[in-house]
Amino acid sequence: MLRFRLDKTAKGGQPIRARHCNLNCLWCHHDYFDHSASHRLAITNEMFAESVVQILQAAQSEEEATVRIAGNGEPTLVGCPELVELIRLLRSIPQIKSVTMTTNGVLVKKMAGSLREAGLDAITISLNSLDPEIYCFYAGHCYLHRVLDSIKACLAVGMPTKVNTIYCRLNARELDDFVLLAQQYQNMTVKFFDLIPTGQWGRRLYLSLDHLEARLTPLACQVREIEHAYPCREYHLTGGGVIQVKVTQSNTCPNLACPVRSNCLEGCRSSVRIRLDGVLQPCGVRIDNTVDMFSSQVTPAKIRDALRSGGKL
Repeated sequence: MLRFRLDKTAKGGQPIRARHCNLNCLWCHHDYFDHSASHRLAITNEMFAESVVQILQAAQSEEEATVRIAGNGEPTLVGCPELVELIRLLRSIPQIKSVTMTTNGVLVKKMAGSLREAGLDAITISLNSLDPEIYCFYAGHCYLHRVLDSIKACLAVGMPTKVNTIYCRLNARELDDFVLLAQQYQNMTVKFFDLIPTGQWGRRLYLSLDHLEARLTPLACQVREIEHAYPCREYHLTGGGVIQVKVTQSNTCPNLACPVRSNCLEGCRSSVRIRLDGVLQPCGVRIDNTVDMFSSQVTPAKIRDALRSGGKL
């Protein structure tokens, strides 16, 4: 199955000059996106959908695919009508099994109903602290109440909701609070990731997920292994609620000849990325195997070669 990730953080035709986000998180690595090519323009929703179809055809795959709307920045900043249009276009592609979105949740409250009605299958909201002061410290803005209201709004319209949390020294003492959050709502999962230990803040705040799992094990009545984009362990809590923890793993990318394999910090991300400028980036960290989907030189063979180099075929 191909997993697409669309960098939808600006409307079509807008210049790409800087990362577009309403938070300024301490450990943000800007997702390896280079804004130096400032002459580039953001592609339209129709062009995103066209790229997905073109890649599926080039891959010569009849399997189903999934799409995650995300980006180097915050997708909700483009506005609800723009996201609704994109979701509907994607849902019209026969191979697309599901459309989800990853967001910081600051602006989602008023959009939840419209996004669900348009066909959004699930939403992931990044939230790394339930303490207002710590949230303000790491995010650069005091929007915790907005994020919590957005979670409630998504659940109220029947949207399966996941809270993604980076486990680190800032929030280690908040585990009981996250457990209570997981137990409060039936249609919500809290998922913990490890902090990538790069940069000043990454190295200072890093904590091993082994530390977290040792604390979760006594709280669970059942633990099971699940496979998704990332393998993880799922803890079914004795008092109700579900918490997932990403399993630290070796690089599972099938491209054994990849030149950056030994330096890849996250292993294979599993997703086929279509950037805001219409460039296919089949690997999470490489930029030497990209394909401009709207170049006159693009061919199905070039797309297949890029997918293979990124471990997607």
